[in-house]
Amino acid sequence: LFPSGGTELADVAASILDHGAAVRVGANAGSIGEAAVRREMEKGLPRDEALARVLAEKTLEECEGLEKLGVRNIKAALKCSSVPVTVAANTVFAERTDIPLHVGVTEAGTPWRGVIKSAAGIGALLLNGIGDTIRVSLTGAPEEEVRAGIAILESCGLRSGAPEIVSCPTCGRTEIDLPALAGEVEKIVAKIKASKVRIDLRKIAVMGCPVNGPGEARDADLGLAGTRHGQVVLFRRGETLGAFPQAEGLERLRRLIIENSEA
Repeated sequence: LFPSGGTELADVAASILDHGAAVRVGANAGSIGEAAVRREMEKGLPRDEALARVLAEKTLEECEGLEKLGVRNIKAALKCSSVPVTVAANTVFAERTDIPLHVGVTEAGTPWRGVIKSAAGIGALLLNGIGDTIRVSLTGAPEEEVRAGIAILESCGLRSGAPEIVSCPTCGRTEIDLPALAGEVEKIVAKIKASKVRIDLRKIAVMGCPVNGPGEARDADLGLAGTRHGQVVLFRRGETLGAFPQAEGLERLRRLIIENSEA
C-alpha cells in the first residue's frame, strides 16, 4: 500500500486519470505491518479480528487517498489465506463504503482444499450481499478456477445452473456404482449444453436406490435411481417410468433431456 497522499500515489492517480482507466486497490494480509496488528490486539481484539480490521482500514485509506486525487473508478480486493479473516475484512470494508469488491481467498491451495476454502469464503460473502466480482485461486490449471467459480455462483443462486444435478450419498441399500452413474449424467448434460442448447429442466436427480429415488427426489424433473442387478429406475416428477439396464436407462434419460431442450 502507498502512503495515503504520497508522491507515488499521486503519480499513480495521474496515470489512471490520463488513461481513463479503472483501478483495483489490492491488499493482502501479507502486506500489513505487524505493528498495526499488534496495536489492535492491545485493544483486546483476537489476532484474526485485529488483522481483518487493519486490512479493511488500510485498504479504505488507500481508496480514500485515490478519491481525493480525483479517481472514482475504483474496485477493492482484500485477501488472506484465512477464510475467517477474508470474510471479516471484506465485511468490515463493505459496512463502511460502497466501493465495489473483488472477493476471493488467496493462496487457497491445491484444487481439492482450495475449492473448499474458496466456496466457504466467497460463498459466505456473496450470500450476505458482499462482492461484485470473484476470483478462485487454485494451485492448478486456470480452467479449474473458472469451473469452481461458476459452481460457487450457481450454488449461491447468482448464476443459473439449470438443470441442477443432485445425487445422494451411498449407503447400505446402494447396489450400483453411484459415483460413476452421477458422473455419466453430468457428462450427458455437459455435452448437450456444449451444443448451445438450453435445457428446460430445473433439477435432475441421481439416487442410490428406489427408496431415495422417486420418493425423496420427487421435486426433480427427471431422475435415475439404482436398483438390484445393475438396473436403474427412471422417474419423472416422482412418477416411475420403468426399470432398465443402466446403459438403456441413461439413454432414455438423455432422450428425455433433449425433449425438454430448445436451441
